[in-house]
Amino acid sequence: MSDIGKIVWTDVTVKNADANRDFYKEVFNWTFEEVSMGDYSDYTMKNENGDVIGGICHKDGPNKDFPSQWINYIKVNSINDSLKKAEKLGGKIIIPVNPDSSYKMAVIEDVAGAYIGLFEE
Repeated sequence: MSDIGKIVWTDVTVKNADANRDFYKEVFNWTFEEVSMGDYSDYTMKNENGDVIGGICHKDGPNKDFPSQWINYIKVNSINDSLKKAEKLGGKIIIPVNPDSSYKMAVIEDVAGAYIGLFEE
């Protein structure tokens, strides 16, 4: 079964990911795993059952221009085709595809002004 068109990831990018991580840990009893980003760590958050919930990231490095809000990522067949369609239909590319990753992701603004992520493996 294909995940195309489904939300496959969610994360939030903030200036102080450590404090935000602790906030969600206390409020929802989530645990975390560090994800090394070189000079710092971002976090994969898990619920009490150990299920991955999403990520909490520092507003640094490749994420420095990300908005400080939760963003859902929807899996697409072709991120480049989807970005072209979004622009043609009046959307805006907020964060272009990161070429330095093993997967492709981008963030767009839809025609109503909401942000959504695109994800291609």
